[in-house]
Amino acid sequence: MIDIQYLSKRYTVDTLPFSALDDVSLSIRAGESVAIMGRSGAGKTTLMNIIGCLDTFDAGSYQLDGVNVAALSDEKLAHLRNEKIGFVMQDFALLPHKSVLFNVMLPMYFDQTPRREMVSKAKTVLEKLGMSAQEKKRVNQLSGGQKQRVALARALVKSPALLLADEPTGALDSQTGKEIMQLLLERNREGVTLIIVTHDEQVAAYCQRTIVISDGKIVQDGRQ
Repeated sequence: MIDIQYLSKRYTVDTLPFSALDDVSLSIRAGESVAIMGRSGAGKTTLMNIIGCLDTFDAGSYQLDGVNVAALSDEKLAHLRNEKIGFVMQDFALLPHKSVLFNVMLPMYFDQTPRREMVSKAKTVLEKLGMSAQEKKRVNQLSGGQKQRVALARALVKSPALLLADEPTGALDSQTGKEIMQLLLERNREGVTLIIVTHDEQVAAYCQRTIVISDGKIVQDGRQ
């Protein structure tokens, strides 16, 4: 599903060049569950942002489902993200003063899905995640675990082929974190490709494969 070859990404920090990714090559099969680990600044979030078509790269190639990502216009990249990729962020990235239902429907506004279909799909995924009773509440009325379930529902509402989770348990207590991981793994067992960026070895242990990045390079790549 994912084929990355000799990928490099550079930034300028205080007028000095900084290599966030250095000649990275990586393949991930459809349906895999992969943890990407590394200390702060190692390059793991940069790699996730490129995989998620949120960031560009300076050299190398990236193909997602056979599509050359670098050749796409901004409009086509946005369409690809909306159709194929779901995102779950540590800080939830929800609209706090809007309802749970509105937040879950949000990705469908971009492709002008009819409202009746939006509501139906959002309600269905909220029911699967045990959040039906909260659909009319504003997000700022929810607990951290409930917010993460809403973020997951939003990521899943368009049935993405690829699910990217950035520290999905980082802001949660241990029990709620386990529940969120089980929900992510359920989607993976249904065939969704799952990539988790984490610093937590216990979270990484849930995945079939762990990739460790240091100084912009892959230094370890192993399967359970």
